Amino acid sequence: LAEEEEPPPPPEDDGDEPPITNIGDSDGEQRDTAGPLPARPYRTSSSLAMMKGSLDLEGMQAEEALRSSVNGHSVFSRASSNHWKKVKHNVVAANTAVRRGSTGAEGDSDDFDTLTKKAQGAFKVLLSSYETAQQKEKHKKDLLKEGLEVNSLAQKRTTLKSLKKVVDFKISQGENYRQLLLFGGLIFAYCFMITRLRNVESSFAVETSLQNLLREPILSKGSEHLQKSDIYDFFRQITGAVFKDPVCGDGLCDHPIEYPGFGPFGCSKDCGKYTNVTSAFFQPLDPFIPPLQTAEQQPIYGVARLFEAMPDFRFNVFHDRLKQFYYSEDIPILHQEFTEFDVPDGNITVCMFQRNKLYGDEVNSESMAMFLNIDGFSMPEEPESLNYDYGTFTEMLAWGAGVHTVLYVDQSDPRNTTTYVRSPAMDQGLPYGMGFRVGTAGAAGVDVMEEKGACKVSQEVIEAAARPGKCRHGNVIFPREDRCYDAAKLAKGWAQTCQACHTYEIRKYSQPGEDLPPVRPDDAPTRPVTPGNNLISAILVSQRRKKAVLCHPDPKVPGACDANCLQNLKVLGPLYKGQRCKSDALDEVPFGIDPAFLQSSPLFNGNVRRELAYSSDEISPESGSPYGFFPSKYQLSSAQTTFPIPNTESGESIYRLYIDSRMQADVAQRAVQTMIEGGFLTNQTESVALEMGTFNAQLKHFAWNKVTFTFHDGGLIEADYNVETFGMDDLESDTTELICFVFIALLCINMFNSEFREVVGMCRSDGLSGLASYMTDPSNLLDLMCIVSVPLSIVFVFSTGALLKEDLDLSSAGDLPRVLRNEKAEIRVFATDPKEELRFLETRHMIHVFITVAKISRSWVGVNVLMLTARFFKMLHFQGRMGLVTRTFGNSLVDIAHFTLIFGIVIVLYGVMGQFMFGTQMPEFRSMGQSMMMLVSTTLTLGVEDYNRMVGVTPSMDYITTIFWLTFLFLSTVVLLNIFLAILVEGFSVVKETATNSETLIQGYSETFSHDTWELRERLMQALSCLTSKQRARFISNTRMAELLDAWLYHIERTLG
Repeated sequence: LAEEEEPPPPPEDDGDEPPITNIGDSDGEQRDTAGPLPARPYRTSSSLAMMKGSLDLEGMQAEEALRSSVNGHSVFSRASSNHWKKVKHNVVAANTAVRRGSTGAEGDSDDFDTLTKKAQGAFKVLLSSYETAQQKEKHKKDLLKEGLEVNSLAQKRTTLKSLKKVVDFKISQGENYRQLLLFGGLIFAYCFMITRLRNVESSFAVETSLQNLLREPILSKGSEHLQKSDIYDFFRQITGAVFKDPVCGDGLCDHPIEYPGFGPFGCSKDCGKYTNVTSAFFQPLDPFIPPLQTAEQQPIYGVARLFEAMPDFRFNVFHDRLKQFYYSEDIPILHQEFTEFDVPDGNITVCMFQRNKLYGDEVNSESMAMFLNIDGFSMPEEPESLNYDYGTFTEMLAWGAGVHTVLYVDQSDPRNTTTYVRSPAMDQGLPYGMGFRVGTAGAAGVDVMEEKGACKVSQEVIEAAARPGKCRHGNVIFPREDRCYDAAKLAKGWAQTCQACHTYEIRKYSQPGEDLPPVRPDDAPTRPVTPGNNLISAILVSQRRKKAVLCHPDPKVPGACDANCLQNLKVLGPLYKGQRCKSDALDEVPFGIDPAFLQSSPLFNGNVRRELAYSSDEISPESGSPYGFFPSKYQLSSAQTTFPIPNTESGESIYRLYIDSRMQADVAQRAVQTMIEGGFLTNQTESVALEMGTFNAQLKHFAWNKVTFTFHDGGLIEADYNVETFGMDDLESDTTELICFVFIALLCINMFNSEFREVVGMCRSDGLSGLASYMTDPSNLLDLMCIVSVPLSIVFVFSTGALLKEDLDLSSAGDLPRVLRNEKAEIRVFATDPKEELRFLETRHMIHVFITVAKISRSWVGVNVLMLTARFFKMLHFQGRMGLVTRTFGNSLVDIAHFTLIFGIVIVLYGVMGQFMFGTQMPEFRSMGQSMMMLVSTTLTLGVEDYNRMVGVTPSMDYITTIFWLTFLFLSTVVLLNIFLAILVEGFSVVKETATNSETLIQGYSETFSHDTWELRERLMQALSCLTSKQRARFISNTRMAELLDAWLYHIERTLG
């Protein structure tokens, strides 16, 4: 102890500081506080003051004067810095006399040596342990010799206990300030980590652009009530926005849509010409036109024009490597017209078509039988649907009978008599159609690969089809012929001699059998949905359909029609009977029609035959046309990802249509038109959804976009929009995030250590009941949840990110799924490759898994933030001014509970009334939950527009609506809302009175940091041993003060026995 001349005087009382109150209960339990006692380091100014302060504590207030209770809630009143200085001065630099037993001698008369001896004896007693009863008595006598009587020790024990609670409170306040600072650091670090876990700005840009794209077509309608045509328009607009082909001639070769061109394919202007092409030609040859003559000069064509039976022959060339026809429109066939076209090496197929039909339109089966002497019962039936087939047997008969034979009969005779024994068409083999030449042309000349004549039947086949005797009609036109021909036998021979398509191989730049690369690039083009966000593989349109059943069962079947059914039939009669309703089960049968076979459709294509793409089971028995839409049912597993999230569509019958990214813009629009013409949306539709995945390469962001249209039985169609994203960068963790996580983990460990010490202390004092008391306290459970959940959420994000990144392996499968078999198909446009479709659905599910895991992570983080917020308010409770909010709600909790009950009853009652009155026309009142939320919003916003809408939907009951509106506003806003505010104001005023003189947060931290700085300085000096004890500052920390007081109390307790 360093010696100074005189102790410092005690701080002056400014007269307005309240005494220290409510330090704690007699058992040492600390109460909640409205304000902390300042924790300043206290120093001794002289050895004399230290000695006297260590022995004499008479100036301290009694325990009873240190207690206060306000409204049943024990709180600490503010103890100012000056007041706390006086407390410390009484402890370490007391200016009161040291009582010497009953002599009444004053301690100030003692010299320094006397006080030093007394101090040494006192500290010896404080720091010694009682090993034997003899030692106890000895120390007791030593203490009594110094004038400390038993009654004086008892009085000092009471005072020391009160002082001990003050010191404990200061220690607790300091610890609270430190924990609050650390917890603030935890909140800051966790919030910083959250901002690093997801690039919100990039996600916002991606999601907003996609949301605007999806919403704009519907919002442009200007009506919330949708129709089927609006959905088709939505499909058309989205497809038009995504599928935009580059302009040929802009100087840029946009691969792969543009490529080196030849003929009508590719773009020669931007990408140059395709090399290694051969010039092929097709030249028709009309068998009825002699050399050096024209069709107009031929009598047979005069007859055809007279009867409007002129055939419309056309041709086209199908290229095997392009998988499509050379010309977008079939080329009319004219005699000896030379048509030249450039093709690369490969197979070409020249096909001829006949656009008009004579059989059934101009010539019937009876007239054909009469003009050709064919058995009428063997005549083929008229085709079920119009097609452009060339070389059909029925057309050959129609031309031979209706045109060719008519040329040789007497038109002036009503009986169509002739001098011929049989039809000259039979003698010539029933010629029909066109002959042609196919070959290649070059500088060296023309190389004819094949020359074919017109179709006809050999005389052997005709003779084999003849049978003796006249036909049933009596061979009216050719009565001299005593034979009748079987049309079925003629048809067999005709099928072998007349083909519509002929295939040729052109190999000018390659060898036969050599594999040839694709002419058109097979890569999927980049289809930007919005700038930077490119389509993944295809747009998916899926529909859920309900089975259609009779609205009533058959009453003739026993047990099939219940009492309710019979009552409906009796009351509703024809309005109910025979109507079909949707069942709960999903439909599993094909429906609709392929518009390529629908003659009234602009997509009708007579060049194709249904047998090429459809089986007999896929053709409607009612219409005879192929179905347009088929269900697909897949067993979709969740084993492709680390997280076994089940696929909800697995095993369900769903009608899926794909608009492949490889489609050109016109083909994509034709696919949408196929939906419209084929009748994709019907009364059985439960919901239809448009989905598409996008990827932003610049931001490495995936997005899955979905618009769902729900069809209600009442006719309402609702649209729901959903855009969800996740970034690849969100799956990766950098050094900054790892450092931040380590910091958060250390803070959580510190919090756990604090909680663990609290649990251990409670268990030591109360045993298992203490542990039970700790675990049943909600605030303690909140602490534990924060400690565990915060670091685990970050670990979950890091681990799932690493695992998901491993699962996302699209490169191993090569290109993206190519769902459609042929994206340029003209029939069965939506035919898919099952393996590729399954791969697409698995990729889609993988993206959904990523999004789901990301949503779980964000939800977990959100819950953690809420828990941290709750714990933050809990930790502020100790601070006099910052804890006003929690104590206000705590004091008003009972009143708030009663108010909430009354307010809830009002909302429920008016919610029921609002749903009943306005729920049929206002979506805000459709359900009970929506109705209640609408009323709560009205309470806070006073929405006058809502009132106008209510009056608009109930014009005949506007007075009732007005009463409903005014009474609700009066009860909820004028009365209840103001009562709630009054409750809070009253609670706040009570709490505010107790915290009037509480220290501020800055004062509390200033004193805590000052104390900790002095304590750290003292420890460093002791550790370094750089200074002697006489050179050290006279500083006693709160912890050391508590130890000395414990020792002194222990000594007095043992002394008094």
